[in-house]
Amino acid sequence: MDLAQESSRLNNLLLKDLQGAALPKNDTVVQFAMTPAKPMSEKPKAQNKVDWSATVDLIREATEAMRASEERARDLETRITNTILEASHDINALTAQLATADRTIEQLQDRAQLAEERAEEAEAWLARLHETISASFVPKQRRDATTEIRAAASR
Repeated sequence: MDLAQESSRLNNLLLKDLQGAALPKNDTVVQFAMTPAKPMSEKPKAQNKVDWSATVDLIREATEAMRASEERARDLETRITNTILEASHDINALTAQLATADRTIEQLQDRAQLAEERAEEAEAWLARLHETISASFVPKQRRDATTEIRAAASR
């Protein structure tokens, strides 16, 4: 029990004792007003007493929640950064592959163009050889007849 409660208890006992006993009516005895059991200034403190430990616990819980949230945000940021770096490396690799493919396509197109030119040149030589052979070995009459048959077949 604290000092204020003990003092209040003793005052209450004294008050009961004084009320029960008759005091002599004498000019030399002066009665003093008894003080209340609890001073007025202490009552509001007792009534307005707040459970601060619960408030502190709530603040701790909120702090822990904020820390956990910040940690999750840092983890997420790290994962996103890593994903961005991987994507950047992949993009660079794919860009290099695309450039290589473009160069290969250009080389293949050049080779195809060269092959076409060579094929046309070979066909021209074959046509000249055919004419030369035909002119040298096949009589003119037979050549004219073959040319007419071919012309008629193409119509």
